[in-house]
Formats: sequence, C-alpha cells, structure tokens
Amino acid sequence: GSPLGMIESKEFSMALFGIWLGDTPVQQNLKDKLLGK
Repeated sequence: GSPLGMIESKEFSMALFGIWLGDTPVQQNLKDKLLGK
C-alpha cells in the first residue's frame, strides 16, 4: 500500500505514543521492553 496522508499534530503523536510510553501505559512490561529496561 501507499501512504494516504500525514498527521503532523504533536498532540496526536503524544497521545498515540502515550498509550505505550506514557505515565500510565497499557502494559508496563511492554513499556520497559520498548525502552530497553
């Protein structure tokens, strides 16, 4: 497939990555592994 467009919103990026990397991630062990802990 090819890209349909770009989302350049910093707020959207923060919300999306916050799911995994925020203060209250959906899975703490996944956050730890993503951060190499």
